[in-house]
Amino acid sequence: MHLRDGPLALDAELLKAGEPLRVVLHLVTAAGAPLTVDFGQLAAGRRSYQMDLSGCGGECRLAALELASLAEGGDTPPDRPVRFHSLTSGGAAVPALVDVSRWRGPARVDGQGPTVSAADGAVDLTTPPVASRPGVDRTGLAYLVDSPVPLPVAHTRLASASGDPGDPRLSLFGGDEVPVRFSGAVTALPRVQARGYLVDLEFADRLAADPGLGDEAQVWLADGAPDTVVDRLREQGLAVHADDSIDAARARYGEQGPPLALRFQLLAGALGVFLAALALAVAAAVERPDRAAELSALRTQGLSRRAVRLIGYGGYAVLVVAGVAIGIGAAALGGTLVEAAVPVFVDDWAVLPVATGPRAPALALAALGGLVVLGFTGAVAASQLVRATGGGRR
Repeated sequence: MHLRDGPLALDAELLKAGEPLRVVLHLVTAAGAPLTVDFGQLAAGRRSYQMDLSGCGGECRLAALELASLAEGGDTPPDRPVRFHSLTSGGAAVPALVDVSRWRGPARVDGQGPTVSAADGAVDLTTPPVASRPGVDRTGLAYLVDSPVPLPVAHTRLASASGDPGDPRLSLFGGDEVPVRFSGAVTALPRVQARGYLVDLEFADRLAADPGLGDEAQVWLADGAPDTVVDRLREQGLAVHADDSIDAARARYGEQGPPLALRFQLLAGALGVFLAALALAVAAAVERPDRAAELSALRTQGLSRRAVRLIGYGGYAVLVVAGVAIGIGAAALGGTLVEAAVPVFVDDWAVLPVATGPRAPALALAALGGLVVLGFTGAVAASQLVRATGGGRR
């Protein structure tokens, strides 16, 4: 229900004499700012109350209608019925005012609002009676039904709600608890860990009468968001204190301890492979004279050149393949039995599960690197052995 700047006319009837009442309309501008229209004290009988609405800047959304005491912030007078016949904005009728299905009481579990009933083309609002028990928050506010109640909520699987059985409630934006209905589950939500909720922000804002100030508000942008979106947010009155991006976060995390430790582990693994290649080269150089003499003697006795090459290259190939296979197998077994002790994030971020233990692509890449480096070293050692034997000349 929207109202425009200009004349407002409220046709209301005070049905019973008693403590004086006034009628207040609670509006919300297009920018989200609250705006009130106070029609003043209701006179006895049926009257038309005129006001000039300004400050909407186009249209205002009607959020609530209040029966209040004359004193600002005073207790709502009990059991005072008022019949509303019509509301016009700029000469045009607002039919939702007299539709009893469009009004509700407060969503707070401890709130007690006015009674709403149909009355022959009009709607009756009766202020709540005197509280029968302590802790009840009496109010003369009747809220327009412009959001689903209970509020649909998607949640992570470990999330839960407070409230009585059959009446789940959540504190939205750090304020009052409102009724919710779990309508689906999601795997993960930004910036929350195992317990999080996803709601329609506009519906949540309309339902939460007292949203509170305890939360840190953030705007998450999709991939296709324009570069001007931050300026547009500022134009709407939002104060942007900081911004972040995936690239900036990746660079920031990359300079912290865990990524540096992982890079050091990768460097240590590469150095280990080169040390293994160096050890293979040294061992081959040490045993080359003896093996060359043995193969030369066999050549004299009729061993073919092809057999010498097969012995030379095949022997080192078996050694390299066996060494790489044993090393990869040991790494896989160790990674399976003992998870990595180094955390991925220093701030204990755990929104999504982080894979630990051996993974096939990493093991395959390590095996390929080991085969290339050690295989090249073994091939050089084998070629030198074959030449020393004379298998490469005839």
